Amino acid sequence: MHLSKSAIALGLASVALGQKLKFMPLGDSITEYTCWRAKVWDQLVTGGLSNNIDFVGSTNTNPANCKATSGSFDLDHEGHSGFEATEIANLYIKDWAKAKPDIVNIHLGTNDISAGTSTSDIIGAIYTILLALRAENPNVAVIVDKIIPNPSHVEQTQALNAAIPVFVRTYTSEQSPMFTGDVSQEAGYKVEYNKADGVHPNDEGDKFIAGKIGPLLIKVIQYIS
Repeated sequence: MHLSKSAIALGLASVALGQKLKFMPLGDSITEYTCWRAKVWDQLVTGGLSNNIDFVGSTNTNPANCKATSGSFDLDHEGHSGFEATEIANLYIKDWAKAKPDIVNIHLGTNDISAGTSTSDIIGAIYTILLALRAENPNVAVIVDKIIPNPSHVEQTQALNAAIPVFVRTYTSEQSPMFTGDVSQEAGYKVEYNKADGVHPNDEGDKFIAGKIGPLLIKVIQYIS
């Protein structure tokens, strides 16, 4: 993983000012209703980084009563059940981006696919989200996840997941680096990790997501801190 000199400089400046890096988990119910965020928090605690990062977002909902092994965890996030990437791009991201996050993890597209939205329109919405984040913080580091499998929309999910790394490579920059977080079926996420609804991860799914996103987040934090 390569991080830009400007991103490193941003992190050093934040540390010099005694500021925590702001991390925004951004997504739909797979961010809001499931417990991978708590498991990522445990990884930050184990790595001695929990005091270096501040989870941010307009909500701190915890519908599944997720608990971190290490005790309480930072509940702030921008996960919204049922929301589509297009909806977020058109109606909400300009306000949410005012939190000026330093690192954002985006897991979006599941609801768009269910609504019949094309891959190109989903990618276009994620691009609009990226522009809004960069407008508020030109140095923001952005992780875009390949999404977890949806047995009802296999081909559409695969098409989106194939497009995401291309999008990341196209729009990453020295000033605002981007990364692909791969929690897809191709990366090892099993369909049986989903609950009976076929969409949301069970505990094994949460462990898998955290096992992919946590280490990547930690690498980004370490490089820019």
